[in-house]
Amino acid sequence: MAPDGFVDLTHPITCTICDWEVQDSHVEYVIECKRTLGNVSTWRIQRRYNEFYALNRTLECFGVPLSLPPKKYYGNTKERFVKERMAGLQRFLENITMSPIIYASAAVVTFLDLNQDASKDVQSLFLTALRNRRSWTLSEIWQNIGWRSNKTFAAVSWTKSGAPISKHLVSWMPLGIDCPNATIEELNEMLEVMRELSSPYINEPTEFWATRRGIGVVQPIYPDGMLRDHLYKSRADEPFFLKYGFDRQVYTLEQVDVCFIGRQLLESLLLLKSIPIPFVNVHCGNILVTDTGCELLDIQFVLCGQPSLYRPAMVRSQSVKTIQDMMVFVFGELIYELVTGFIVFPDHAPEQAISLCPVDFHPLLRSIFQPDRDKGLPSLTDVIQLPLFASIPVVRMSKKEISISARAKKLFDELAANNERRLHEDQFKLSRSRKLEEWKQFVNSEEQKIKRRKIVHLEQLKMTKDASGT
Repeated sequence: MAPDGFVDLTHPITCTICDWEVQDSHVEYVIECKRTLGNVSTWRIQRRYNEFYALNRTLECFGVPLSLPPKKYYGNTKERFVKERMAGLQRFLENITMSPIIYASAAVVTFLDLNQDASKDVQSLFLTALRNRRSWTLSEIWQNIGWRSNKTFAAVSWTKSGAPISKHLVSWMPLGIDCPNATIEELNEMLEVMRELSSPYINEPTEFWATRRGIGVVQPIYPDGMLRDHLYKSRADEPFFLKYGFDRQVYTLEQVDVCFIGRQLLESLLLLKSIPIPFVNVHCGNILVTDTGCELLDIQFVLCGQPSLYRPAMVRSQSVKTIQDMMVFVFGELIYELVTGFIVFPDHAPEQAISLCPVDFHPLLRSIFQPDRDKGLPSLTDVIQLPLFASIPVVRMSKKEISISARAKKLFDELAANNERRLHEDQFKLSRSRKLEEWKQFVNSEEQKIKRRKIVHLEQLKMTKDASGT
């Protein structure tokens, strides 16, 4: 069992099959699991092949080759076969732990026992919070429609005098690792600050609330879903792996539409930065397409302090340092998805990835994913002044004073500081880990082995000569 307490679902995980044993005529594989960043922790689990097979059935609709070894009905407890299968299952584990899209999903969290009690508790917390709001009646839980295992969705009906009036979607997320040290009253005060933003490009939900364990948001059920649903021609209530699978046809937007949406989102990010609200989780799944452009949803969940899907890539980027850098980085991820259809920018092959995009977007994407080490990432103002976005017309908002107390301002600053501090800690740990790995590879290289053998040989010759002289 993974240790209790707040964890970052996106922290990388390694899984190694270290042993096996036969129990009741079937083989159980002993798996050592380890989180390699944050509060490094190790735990062991035991799983049968059938459990691997069931997990693969859940994940295969995503269209990623996971290389699960095939079933065998006879002789599957023989040592030679078990070792061969163990090697295949090890490759399967390596594949499912490559990306947080997969390893932070409910299916993998359950399989690997990643703080499973906390994940199971989300739904009960959500239902308890809903019961305290008598105007809403639960219709059905929408299972696994997002990539996070710890975010719950349900269709609810708004009732008046016992009669259902309209259907809405309620989302619930527990407080996480970066959340500020705030009371329920303070969290609700921060939510009220967000209500006052009054931007044409930020969606205002029907209702929201904070409890000691998490935040709930109620919004209308939009029949056409979010922007990503438009790209995949999918239904919002379908499971994440099914509706956004690699095997599905995905549509990209025309350049003029990408620039139009990009400019409106930049306006939203600049407003949030000015508060400051450290919202670093912009993606096609929380953008609503409207008759006049788009609106950003779910900004209330920033108070939960849960990580973005793109956080591992930000940790790997030594140029991402500040909240503004994070905002620019996730904006780059969004633009990349809009022009290619791929949810995550492959930072292991940036030049190849950028070459897939329209030429006009190359300078922007290079400045974000291949930045000059001395200059760092561009600011939001730098990006909005690019020819791609500068000429796009936007609604000019009337100047409005946003009422924010010193207490709320301090908590927003704390939230931002938590994000930045932990990012820097993880970047340092990753850099140190990489250097250690490079040193090990250097020490174990064939060239170094030959040098060490020569040194030993020379020392032996010297000892022999000294002995002869004596």
